Amino acid sequence: MRERRGRPGVTLVELVATLAILGMMAGIAGVAYWRAEPVAALDEADARLGAARQQAVRRRKPVTITVRIDGRIHDATALPDGSIVFDGPAARDPLAGSPDDAT
Repeated sequence: MRERRGRPGVTLVELVATLAILGMMAGIAGVAYWRAEPVAALDEADARLGAARQQAVRRRKPVTITVRIDGRIHDATALPDGSIVFDGPAARDPLAGSPDDAT
């Protein structure tokens, strides 16, 4: 092997490649961050929907609540069979955290 002479360090090509990779990673993270939903509003609504569901199942009677999501007021009714009828923009299953196809 040949000994490397000169100054120790990184080359311009290595520096540019590293900066390009970091830029792509920052771009992907930025897009994911800006597309994320506000968590606090959905978590509070999900908690209230989950509590209404438990109360409806326990009492064997429908429970209707009002929740505010993104400044809009929505009505939700928890039925005794554990399902929820919700007029909100994002019909979510509060226990599973996934979209609910039943509503």
